[in-house]
Amino acid sequence: MSKDELELYAEFYVSGIIATYLKWLKNEVNLTETEVVNILSTASFYGFQKLLQKND
Repeated sequence: MSKDELELYAEFYVSGIIATYLKWLKNEVNLTETEVVNILSTASFYGFQKLLQKND
């Protein structure tokens, strides 16, 4: 992976995480800190795969 590609991936993830925490800090979502952390860690690890899973 090139340096430029790595920087774009990092910026994508970091900006999303920061935006999510800011939304939570402004009380725009009704979630606990633990819930936000769990959602962000799952999203960071699994990405959209978690959303695309079929519910059996």
